[in-house]
Amino acid sequence: MATDFHHNDVTETFDFDSFLDPSSEGCGQPVGMLDQHEDEHNWRGPFVVQRIEEASDSGDLVPVEDMMHQWKASKDLFQDAVWYAIQGGHLQIIRCLLDNGVPCNFAHFQLAMQLKSYDMLDLLLEFGLDRNVSKEALLHFAAAEGALDIVRYLVNKGADYLLSDAKGNLAIDVARANRHEDVVQYLSTLNVVSSVKL
Repeated sequence: MATDFHHNDVTETFDFDSFLDPSSEGCGQPVGMLDQHEDEHNWRGPFVVQRIEEASDSGDLVPVEDMMHQWKASKDLFQDAVWYAIQGGHLQIIRCLLDNGVPCNFAHFQLAMQLKSYDMLDLLLEFGLDRNVSKEALLHFAAAEGALDIVRYLVNKGADYLLSDAKGNLAIDVARANRHEDVVQYLSTLNVVSSVKL
């Protein structure tokens, strides 16, 4: 696939597939190319990131697998690809990215929660999304949104309903402050006592 790329006032026609094939002439040195992505002269890195994001968005597993295996890079570069794959509902691509060391984060949880995709939430938790970090407590976010089904899901998956956030509030406090009485009632059945520090 060829595309035009504008860099330093020069427009170049670029063939993605040849570039991504490490055996092709003129491919350069794929290993390390993205490791140096902060170098202003390294303009090929964004191509790889863009291609992975596009494939993740469309659900095209093969190029994602190929690129993740061929390119040694900081996996943090590909976190947006996970977001696109979640948005598109592409479980195989999410697993491929996470299997290859791309970290999952709170934004991924937010999107999967909004989509009410328990399969995606399962994957994120399986690959290390911490459900009990006070700074970005998943249960607190779900409680604040009034997402009772997600609150139940997280508790069943081991989320600590006695965990305080950075302000010292429990999830039940956040739910009450946002007037989500169904969430408050559910958490109350777990013998949670409000700490009310809002």
